[in-house]
Amino acid sequence: MFEAKPAIAVLGPAAQKDGAGAEDLEALAARIGKAAVDAGYGIITLGASPVSEAAARGAAGGRILAVTTEDDADGGERSPAPGGTHERRRTVLSGFEYVLDHADALILLPGADVPTLAFVMLVWAYGHTPAAPFRPIICLGPGWREAIASLADVVGLDRRARAMVTFA
Repeated sequence: MFEAKPAIAVLGPAAQKDGAGAEDLEALAARIGKAAVDAGYGIITLGASPVSEAAARGAAGGRILAVTTEDDADGGERSPAPGGTHERRRTVLSGFEYVLDHADALILLPGADVPTLAFVMLVWAYGHTPAAPFRPIICLGPGWREAIASLADVVGLDRRARAMVTFA
């Protein structure tokens, strides 16, 4: 919940390749931001990546929470999204925790990277904590099914934890 209303975190790779693929990913992030806000959800982004900024631009006019950390390339010193709120955290882990405390669900964009997979592990850990709420994860695009299955197999996750993830 953000501002006492449901919110969705839109997360993508921290770094991306240049070219058409990057433009496509940013366009997807912007469409998701707009669709979520149009449906009454707030948007939460983490980091100062082009994908995070595109999701916030798409959500312009809605509720936006941009979470940055001192570990971001710009040291977390970015201005809030237009009409949005900016929350600066000290470390990536504290940024992850802050997002997880405020997001009702997470949408992971194509391009699995180590920070995004670490976030999945944190969501799974929260899901196994009795006091922490269940957070669904929606993974968009190719490659996720294999990456998530491998990660789940390595750490021996049960069916309940695996059920937090949906692929689209």
